[in-house]
Amino acid sequence: IIMRNRLAEFLREHQLERYYKPKQVGDETYHVVLPFVHEQDDKIQKAIKPLHLDKEGPTEIYRHGDFWISSLKRLQKINRLPKEMLFTVKAPRANAKRITAADEICKELQNFGAVTVPFAEKNRILDFARI
Repeated sequence: IIMRNRLAEFLREHQLERYYKPKQVGDETYHVVLPFVHEQDDKIQKAIKPLHLDKEGPTEIYRHGDFWISSLKRLQKINRLPKEMLFTVKAPRANAKRITAADEICKELQNFGAVTVPFAEKNRILDFARI
């Protein structure tokens, strides 16, 4: 929630909030709610999802990340994967096993064409978010 609120504030500061709205993405079979979705001509062009991977241990990181990997897989299967997808990631800074788990999750998300960017890299987030 904190990451989502900070990202909303960031988009507002750059006059981009009007382009991004929360949206249920998917169909009647499977869907997820993404907090920042840009649609054009009734097609999802871009979606941004904050992803908190700074969890207590590697298992919690894998569980949380696996939910989103599975979600992208299902959205791709039903042809509802956003054209461009960005995960703004808060990764752990300490403990090699936690860092490895977060890196592995990011690589798997990238296998679906998603972009992963550290939450602190505001210029990269802005580059993606611009319409």
